[in-house]
Amino acid sequence: MKKLFASICVLVVAAAVAWQNKVDLLVWALPTVQSLLQPTAPNRPIEWQVGPASAQVPANQRPPNIILVMTDDMGFNDISLQRWCCRWHADDAKHRRAGASGR
Repeated sequence: MKKLFASICVLVVAAAVAWQNKVDLLVWALPTVQSLLQPTAPNRPIEWQVGPASAQVPANQRPPNIILVMTDDMGFNDISLQRWCCRWHADDAKHRRAGASGR
């Protein structure tokens, strides 16, 4: 009976620790499982096509090379996997309520 009780206690503690670290476990486990199910092939050499030895048009007669990168929603203050911003907003609301009540 003592062994059964000790085993159940160990399982409960292990489950509590796993629950507290569920995000870390998922971040570790998902890539690990994927690498086991779909292993990455080894690197292999690639033969690249050789370009011209010299430009056909002189540099001062070519249009400039301009690259415009437009991005949106780069992730600042979004709901994330870690949910840190949600906790911050919840704490902020709690502090505002406490300040309004005069405590």
